[in-house]
Amino acid sequence: MLKLTSRQKSVLEFIIQHFLQFHSVPCCRDICSQFEFRSPNAATNYLRTLFNKGYIAKRPVEKPGRGYSILRNPDGSLFRITLLVAS
Repeated sequence: MLKLTSRQKSVLEFIIQHFLQFHSVPCCRDICSQFEFRSPNAATNYLRTLFNKGYIAKRPVEKPGRGYSILRNPDGSLFRITLLVAS
């Protein structure tokens, strides 16, 4: 597992927190807004790097910009979610 820079780690932590709060990953505009990026290209580059390092995965979706899922935490451990189902 390739290590993340501090900025890459911050972006991944934001993605995870967004997911836990809203039950969906943030789009590029959300990432740009959070980190004050001037261009959506910057967010796309961070997502590409996180993909290349194995922290997120691409997936087909209906909404462009949210076509990825979280695979690993910033420390490299697997990202796991416990789902509670009401009976």
